Amino acid sequence: MRKDLNIVIKGTNLKVTDALKQYVNDKIGKLVKYFDRLQTAEVELTCQDHKSAEESQRVQVTLNANGSIFRCEESSISMYASIDIVAEKLERQLKRYKQKLVSKARGAKQTVAEEA
Repeated sequence: MRKDLNIVIKGTNLKVTDALKQYVNDKIGKLVKYFDRLQTAEVELTCQDHKSAEESQRVQVTLNANGSIFRCEESSISMYASIDIVAEKLERQLKRYKQKLVSKARGAKQTVAEEA
């Protein structure tokens, strides 16, 4: 049973176009396959004029998964590049967290088997 991720997209100092919304939904929505307990995602897209060109497009994503919070932020010259980098970073975070849960569960099973 797979449920969809509720994604909230906010834009600061820029108009969030349908193309940007679709791109964010595609990239962030794929994270559910790495950790299926994700409930909500808040994506904040910001255009900062006072920063250098390399850091002018900032993306901040906060994921909520049954009380666990995953957060990532990235700035680059392109909004699409920032979204790609954030998605990759969150993918690594989720894989690492899931592996931690799996190894913890396996450790608990081994200790129960040893006691028996």
